[in-house]
Amino acid sequence: MDTGKIDHRKLPGKVREDLLNKNIPHQLGSKDRYHLAKVIKVVYGFRSDRGAVHISTEYTANYMDSMLVLHASKWIFAEFLRLVWNRDRKVVAETIAQIVQLEHSVIHELDGKPLVLARDIYATDEVLLLLYHAANNRLSRAELREHATSQNPQNVNVAISRLIKSKDIRPVAKDEVALTPNGQKRILEQVLPKLVPQK
Repeated sequence: MDTGKIDHRKLPGKVREDLLNKNIPHQLGSKDRYHLAKVIKVVYGFRSDRGAVHISTEYTANYMDSMLVLHASKWIFAEFLRLVWNRDRKVVAETIAQIVQLEHSVIHELDGKPLVLARDIYATDEVLLLLYHAANNRLSRAELREHATSQNPQNVNVAISRLIKSKDIRPVAKDEVALTPNGQKRILEQVLPKLVPQK
């Protein structure tokens, strides 16, 4: 939209360079390009410096990192729509509001202990949410029984067995289980929509 040229092979670093390049013609204003370039630099540099790109042994996708990247990325997307989406301005404003709205967490963590805030939740859903929230998406069975405070320990054990059978989680070293891509998909498409009120 800015240069009139499309190249899907360009990495964000190159897109940023193009936005700041004064020697090529631009459709976007200089201040808009500058702000987009700054946020792209933060997101792209941050996820590279933390080792997420290379899945280094030091990297852990913790809540703090995730929130920074998530909200900065939402800002980039919303700003892009604000600048270039040629629709009724009311529609654009409503769409942007939905993208950048603050989200109420379904998990509260205090002193390293997560608590699922939803009431009347199935044991399988609570186990999936705890794993989704955990560093590296893995916890021991004992940790799941301890943190799934809405359930009795036997229900947690049954839920773990069912989730392993459905391949939403998998057993790993010792007593641990880990979330699978199937489990992540189930959380996003089935579990969270039940917990987050729809407008």
